[in-house]
Amino acid sequence: MQSRQNRPREALGLESASDEQFRRRIANELRNSTQQAAAALAIHLGVVKRLAGPWPPAAQEAMGECLQLAQQCEREIRTFSYLLYPRTAEEFGLHSALACYLTAFEKRTGCHITFNIDPRFQKRLPQAIELILFRAVEEFLVTIEKDPAILRHVEVRCRRTSQKVSVKVTAGSRSSTIPRSSISSRNLDSDLIRIHQRVSQLGGQMIVRRSKERIVSTVVFLV
Repeated sequence: MQSRQNRPREALGLESASDEQFRRRIANELRNSTQQAAAALAIHLGVVKRLAGPWPPAAQEAMGECLQLAQQCEREIRTFSYLLYPRTAEEFGLHSALACYLTAFEKRTGCHITFNIDPRFQKRLPQAIELILFRAVEEFLVTIEKDPAILRHVEVRCRRTSQKVSVKVTAGSRSSTIPRSSISSRNLDSDLIRIHQRVSQLGGQMIVRRSKERIVSTVVFLV
């Protein structure tokens, strides 16, 4: 009986690992192939623009737009590949991965983000736990991004002791009230169910609490 009960957890673990491996492979292909091609295209267009003789104004404008589009494609491919699989987490750890992601998220959304991480995170955790902690922050922010009323201020706090690690994300503030029309608890739970299951499968706990002013997600692992 116990073996049968464990099968869903084992299947989830295989599915999660397979999903991350697929994301990693696609992200690497985008970085190593498509992104490099877009960067090379932008460089060549820049060379043509500098070395070409006098062009009619319309041709100069078209060339300038082509160069801007190539540069935009290169930036967007780089961003998309990082969202697919945060290579920074694999190479440098949770601290660097979250710092890069939160900076980009703040710039893209205009949300004010406070990031506080314990220096003891410089000591690496198992890769699977670092990645799931990153995904928990990512999925929570992507979910609340749907509602600008919540996405005014976000605080991310990472704590580590000799016995446990925790990552707490708070959206909203005590000085403002979240409208009733914003994301409901049921919708929030349904959006985060997959990441919640993956945290549980790795032996951790994910708790999401909601009040009139804030929504808080906390992930804890014993170490």
